[in-house]
Amino acid sequence: LVFKSFIFCIARHHINFTSFPTRRYSDLDFELRFTTGLRETTKEDYPENMLQLGRISEENLIKEYQNCDALLFPTRFEGFGYVALEAMACGTPVVTTDVSSLPEIVGDAGMLVPSDNEQALTGAMLEVLSDSTLYDRLRLKGLQRAEHFTWERTARETLKVYQHVLEGI
Repeated sequence: LVFKSFIFCIARHHINFTSFPTRRYSDLDFELRFTTGLRETTKEDYPENMLQLGRISEENLIKEYQNCDALLFPTRFEGFGYVALEAMACGTPVVTTDVSSLPEIVGDAGMLVPSDNEQALTGAMLEVLSDSTLYDRLRLKGLQRAEHFTWERTARETLKVYQHVLEGI
């Protein structure tokens, strides 16, 4: 399995990066690029293979999704789960937490781990990157799953709800 050499992480809260594998501790040679939610994190808090991107544009966000090996999305609460859905639509395997809407959005098309369990998050990330069969399956399932979430479908289902309400009046 040949990787593009980096994992993209969008985190909405502080992560203890000391539990994440570095090049020294892993057979995999990768860089973890991350953005948002980590304002209190300083360079000293993470190993040399971690790169803080800061705020990025929508255009660059899409490029990050398309060019990374996997999305790491540790979150404690999500309203809908757009981040995971956007990554799956770009063909990027997703490793995220099993909170809020994410189990419904991601389903079996990604790796779901308990919230605030950094060891499980790290383990799932390494599993995706070291198992080419799993990587390919998640990539394909993610693309297929993302196709179910369209604005047209949302409009049709919303219309059905309105019609149902109006029939009851």
